[in-house]
Amino acid sequence: MQYIHDTNFYRKLATEYSYDDAKKLILNWKRENTNDKAIFSNIVATELISHLLDKNKTREICYKSLQLMFIHCSEFSEGKIKGTIVPTFYELLTRYFYYKESSFKVFNSNIFSIASNIAKSDTIEFTTNYKEEISQVIEFRKQEIDSIVDNFERYIKSFNDEGIADWYIFQTNTTLKKEFESYMKKGQFNQIIGLLLFKLATSESKSEITDDATSKYKESFNHEFSTSIKFFTDNILNKLTQIKKMEYFYHPATDPKKRWNSFYDMQIIFATEYENSFKRPTILITSEEKINCCFNEDKKGSFCIKTDTYLKNYS
Repeated sequence: MQYIHDTNFYRKLATEYSYDDAKKLILNWKRENTNDKAIFSNIVATELISHLLDKNKTREICYKSLQLMFIHCSEFSEGKIKGTIVPTFYELLTRYFYYKESSFKVFNSNIFSIASNIAKSDTIEFTTNYKEEISQVIEFRKQEIDSIVDNFERYIKSFNDEGIADWYIFQTNTTLKKEFESYMKKGQFNQIIGLLLFKLATSESKSEITDDATSKYKESFNHEFSTSIKFFTDNILNKLTQIKKMEYFYHPATDPKKRWNSFYDMQIIFATEYENSFKRPTILITSEEKINCCFNEDKKGSFCIKTDTYLKNYS
């Protein structure tokens, strides 16, 4: 069995255990569960790395969490450090539909190396040697969300002849609002989002649409990734009618509630479904109730275990 552990799993170990006790816990699990594997998730790693330039306690917690994650997800074999890596969202999309790397291939390849170098350091101050690389991770995460927001903006512009993005249109236009809410209730947006992701994979891989990719989209994609698509519509798309100050939606950095963090939750769900779609049984370990509920509502409860439940068997 493969396991993906979310960011809060490693933060929990970093804050509720001493470093030595958390490390001992991990090493004991690896020794006693030789047929199981903890996957190195670039989605989780980039979130931890993105906080390493913070000037508060979060930096120290994320540094310790990254160290524990690296111990958990890597092995020293044949003179090299190795691990099973699951890349970020765009890379997963292009691999699924076209068996190709995305434009973020190099970035994804470098994350494990960056994490390795930082995790093996003796002091948190060593992270200053990787200021440029950490800044690139922060910029990458921003670009990911900016790209999705740009797609939303094109969608919003399609509702008027002037091509202007009226972000309040689903709140002020009663007819459109009712139609939007009806689509949400009936799950019709799930099909639309699935199609948009297919188009995104085609664009990112710089491919022509193939018969094989089309067949995958029509026959399996919306089912194999139903939970991540549902999570996206429920927790991101739905905000188009719920946020009173829409600047928080199209300028995510201004949102004090950080609602776009749901995009990273969606990515880790997507990664779990991706691994399972290739017949590699994989379970996500998370304390996020929204994620657990979404898997259960989608009848994929076996893909997810709550952190506290998992740790009872872990220790």
